[in-house]
Amino acid sequence: MSLTQKSVPGQLKSLPAAPFLVPAVMEALFSSVLKDLVAVVPGEADWYCANYARTNSGMILTSDSDLLAHELGSLGSVVFFRDMNFCDSTSDEPSLKVMEFTPSTIAARLGLKDITSLAFVIKQNNKRNFADSLLVSKQVSGQAEEYRLFLRENHFECGNISELINVKTPGKSPLHEALVKLDPRVSEYLHRALAESRKMFASHDREPISTGVVEIEMYLPFLNDDPTRASAWRCATGIRRIGYSLVGSGRAKALTTLECDRRGSKMTFNTVETLDNSTCSSSSQALEQVLTFWADRPEELSDMQRWRMCAISLVCTFLIEENQPLPLLDDIRKVVSGRFFGTSWAFLHFSAQVQASLYSIRMLHQMSNVVRLSSADILERTAFNVLSGNLVHRLSQIPPLRNLFPPQPTEMCESTWNTVAERLTNQLGVSRDSFPKPQSKRQKRKKKPVQGPKSIKRAERTSYTNNPYGVLAES
Repeated sequence: MSLTQKSVPGQLKSLPAAPFLVPAVMEALFSSVLKDLVAVVPGEADWYCANYARTNSGMILTSDSDLLAHELGSLGSVVFFRDMNFCDSTSDEPSLKVMEFTPSTIAARLGLKDITSLAFVIKQNNKRNFADSLLVSKQVSGQAEEYRLFLRENHFECGNISELINVKTPGKSPLHEALVKLDPRVSEYLHRALAESRKMFASHDREPISTGVVEIEMYLPFLNDDPTRASAWRCATGIRRIGYSLVGSGRAKALTTLECDRRGSKMTFNTVETLDNSTCSSSSQALEQVLTFWADRPEELSDMQRWRMCAISLVCTFLIEENQPLPLLDDIRKVVSGRFFGTSWAFLHFSAQVQASLYSIRMLHQMSNVVRLSSADILERTAFNVLSGNLVHRLSQIPPLRNLFPPQPTEMCESTWNTVAERLTNQLGVSRDSFPKPQSKRQKRKKKPVQGPKSIKRAERTSYTNNPYGVLAES
């Protein structure tokens, strides 16, 4: 067995990564025996790993070759995942065979004091051959301004990583414990927002020290939605806006959030303004009503299925407000059961909208929790009090990602589904006839354009072989 990419079938490499893969892995680690050794850090994790290896002569497991350019001390080393393999062992326990790179040893063999000068030269001109780069690196002056700037960029003063892990340092604040367990994208956003808060207010002065507008990027996770339609994230912008408003309220500088979303091979950007306290309160109350409506009924549904119904209700409400067609009732039934993959673009996009709504609720929970745990003087200026205690409690009950998006669906019986459908239509104020009917095979065939000769049809099929979505139907 190999841990390298050689063991992955070629046809699978062209498929996009599963949505929320990184936060789901982090969530699993936080609930495992490794929970006391895991932390999400601000900035680049490279800096913290390099600092730990330099201090403790550790070995870093990574896929990032940039770590070779960091100062790891005399015994600090790097092992790449591609160079890890299981090997035969005489014991019952499996053994790993790895290739270890020790930058200090490599530098000594090349006649260098350390390897950072070589990394600097290669970064300046990566078209120069290795022998010339090595020669130039031996002539680099440690006092050169460009080289000193390079060192500052790659040797960030991050402190000891042990201090970021709550079990290693008893007495850490609840805010600290919340920050080290955030989803990475949410962590990036909140750390920047907290940094701006520190810049904005003097340490012992309650008055703001500057005014203006602060714009912070929020990089939304990738979703497997229909790239020809508006982003699936759009249906849950209102939920995320509540979180952004909590973070941005009470500031002298207005906070705007630039949401960055990948659409196919391109990036799209959407500016989200913060809400005033009154509007934020109204929006949070509307969300609370939906969460409460599905909190404990229908009793036949599991807790996970009721959370999915919350998201489905939010998506349907958005579609009605935007005068867009509602999803098929059969598609709703599939998603409630935990089936998030299908064979049509319409189902794929609706499934992505439900995922976006559920994850946006998760984002709001994490953002509101950090605001709640902030220092008293910061919390006093925020709009956190617009959230009711019931909503805060509901948000804290959102299940783990692995349960919201399970590998295997849990089907519902017909009577349970009829109860769910009736409850949904009553909440939305619509009838079952408002939902479109599935097309018959005959209707689908009528919509298809006239086909040309067989040779043309074969050519068309061939042209789609590299498209992982080519097997999906048009509707």
